[in-house]
Amino acid sequence: MWWPFKRKQIKSDPGDIVFEHWESDFSGKQPSRFSEEESEGYAFSYHEEGFCLEMSRADLFAWSLLEPYRYTDFVLDLEIQRLSEGGYSSAGTIFRFADNSTFYYMVVSTSGMFRFDVVFNGTPRTLIPWTSVNAPLEDRFTITVAAHRTFFAFFINGVWVGEVEDETIDAGYIGFAGQNYHEQVPVRYCLKKAVVESRRLKVEDFYDSRVKGEDIPPENRRTLSMRFFDSGQYTASLVQLRKSLKDRHPGPEDNLLAARIHNLLGLRNEALEYINSCIESGMLNEETVLEKSGILYGLNRFLEVKSFLGDCADVWKDNPVLNGIMGNSEDALGNFEEAFLYYKKAGEQDSSNGIYFQNAGHSLEKSGKVNEALEYYKKAAALFFKTGRRSELDYILTVIDRLDPGNSFGLIYEGKLLFEEGQLEKAFALFQPLRERGESDASVDFLYALILADRGEREAADPVFASVTEREPDYYLYWFRYAENLYLTGKDASAALEKALSLNEDDPWVLNLAGLIAMDTGQIDKAIGYYRSALSADGSRAEIRINLSDALYKNGLKEEAFSLLVEEDRGDILNQKGNLFALDRDYEKAAVCYFKAVKLENGNRIYRLNYAEVLIELDRILEAEEILASLLEEKEEPGVLSRMAFIASLRGEYRRAEAAYQRALECDPSSEDVKIAYADFLVTRHDFKRAEELLDRVKDSTQGKVMKLKDLIYEASYDSYSCSECGRVWHVPKVFDAVNRIVLKGEPDPASPAGKCPSCGKVYCVECAMNHLEGNRFTCADCGEPLKLSENYLRYLAAEFAAKHGGGN
Repeated sequence: MWWPFKRKQIKSDPGDIVFEHWESDFSGKQPSRFSEEESEGYAFSYHEEGFCLEMSRADLFAWSLLEPYRYTDFVLDLEIQRLSEGGYSSAGTIFRFADNSTFYYMVVSTSGMFRFDVVFNGTPRTLIPWTSVNAPLEDRFTITVAAHRTFFAFFINGVWVGEVEDETIDAGYIGFAGQNYHEQVPVRYCLKKAVVESRRLKVEDFYDSRVKGEDIPPENRRTLSMRFFDSGQYTASLVQLRKSLKDRHPGPEDNLLAARIHNLLGLRNEALEYINSCIESGMLNEETVLEKSGILYGLNRFLEVKSFLGDCADVWKDNPVLNGIMGNSEDALGNFEEAFLYYKKAGEQDSSNGIYFQNAGHSLEKSGKVNEALEYYKKAAALFFKTGRRSELDYILTVIDRLDPGNSFGLIYEGKLLFEEGQLEKAFALFQPLRERGESDASVDFLYALILADRGEREAADPVFASVTEREPDYYLYWFRYAENLYLTGKDASAALEKALSLNEDDPWVLNLAGLIAMDTGQIDKAIGYYRSALSADGSRAEIRINLSDALYKNGLKEEAFSLLVEEDRGDILNQKGNLFALDRDYEKAAVCYFKAVKLENGNRIYRLNYAEVLIELDRILEAEEILASLLEEKEEPGVLSRMAFIASLRGEYRRAEAAYQRALECDPSSEDVKIAYADFLVTRHDFKRAEELLDRVKDSTQGKVMKLKDLIYEASYDSYSCSECGRVWHVPKVFDAVNRIVLKGEPDPASPAGKCPSCGKVYCVECAMNHLEGNRFTCADCGEPLKLSENYLRYLAAEFAAKHGGGN
């Protein structure tokens, strides 16, 4: 039957906003709109359990969108099951997804917490911080999200857990999402069922009955209020607190929270009413005393602060903050000496807070005690510098300069600040005259030595480091830097390192240096022990993991070495991984690692040079040459010039190669690597004399490469001959002046050649030929023929021996 008023169904196109009811239990009987996907570190796929997400990489956020339609207002139910044990991760939903840089997401973690964030143009903003769901959370749970215009409400297992307003994004796709945090533990979540309700009336019904309903647990609202408060969202915190008190009487904890919120919102009179109610209910402790005194002080009611704190002194007398507030009140009332005593006590109770010392100095200055004030100001300055409070330090230095014009104190801290900002030469210019005038302390001399080391003047830095350790022998950092400088200048650092370890055996960098020194002395097992201890002290340090991986690899523990190098977003880790693959001669994998490292840090010359090296090994010469050329455009360096010379020699461009080697030696005449590479090139060109001269300039002549080249030079420059009877060997230059005739006089050297048999060709030395003389003539032991110096090389050898022995001409 045809109905004249029946609405015609309009087909929606992909990307349209739709108002529908859609659901799936992923059983295969119903169509699903999620797509399977596999990428590095994660995969979405259909299984018997449902639509599953597997994550195998740390620090990963993955999602799969419900396509092809978009939604504005909706109610979403997702039933999720966690199928793996261990690790810290979360799962939930992504919605109003516009693109990869703009969306909302809500996830529930394995620790029973949830959060809600918005990402807009790639910038994340937390709307609800991690908040407890206030109930045991099983491996299988249901998330409900109600999006109603700019209002969002969240339910877990049907119980309200949070709500918030935000107008950043008005529509987009919905999806299933998961996040793996800092642990490299594979996790697996399964979406068992998904229901989307976006029909307007149904969404409105849910909003009116569940979101605006009366069955929301007040304890959940209070939990959310506290989380908003902790994250600085004070207005939202107050809204949730008031809603939580709708059907119950406020307790002292509620009044304390209300007092804090109103105080931070600047509503101090209302805050005072709440804190008074809290204290009147019997909650008088340091927390409430601190809150009330702070509110009264903010209202400039200094006499009331003094009176209130005086009445409950036993509660707070050991609290530095309250002693500071009491000092502020006395100061505001003009009682400077009393104020000083409170500030002094606060400083004794919390010696790390410079404000107490600054305030004590102010009170002393107002009392006319300028010299005493200066001492407190200087203590404050030291603490402000140590804690990085730059504006406070700048202010206190101007005060010190006003009270003591021309003092060196300001110059010392100005230099320290310049050092901290990386302006080392300016800091050096301030430190040098201070040292010359004898006005520097150990900390200034230490920074001065660090600048010398940074300049490459490590030899000059050594005595300065030594003097610093003498002046303050109990500070491990001074000994560590001294040991490091000795190590880098090739000196014995063992005593300084031992002292640093005795003062701080848990510092990762001290332990790392101990590992480096152990490696250099061939104590690989000991080095591994130091590196492991360093890593236990601070596992976040990539440099330590790199050093440990190097030691493990050299000790044959390759699998463990590679297991330390898992990050794909760190250039130094990828570079080290490439180094290990290159040592394994797996140049393809090494090239992949170096390529990724260069992509992350294109300005790093070491990574680019390593990449070029391995490309040469893979015969990808054009690519390697392009990298080397770009490096040379930026800066000429011996290593780069040497590799460019090698490529030129491969192409037969020998003049270009030699020019590059010579230029490399001009850049660094002491470079052992360049000398060896240049000598290798000269050997291939049969220029043995110059090659030998270069190798003679290499300090460590026992290196395998040096010895191999010298052997090649010898083999290429000399022919070897031997006595047929005893095997004595003679070496003769391949090129020498001909000796046409030699007459031997006197007794010949036994090691000299006696001659060659013209019949069988055997050669004998004089010592062997003496055994078969006939008529004072050397003869062949086999043929009996007289031996003759018939060959040019024999005459050359005989002449050489005769010249040494003093016979023959």
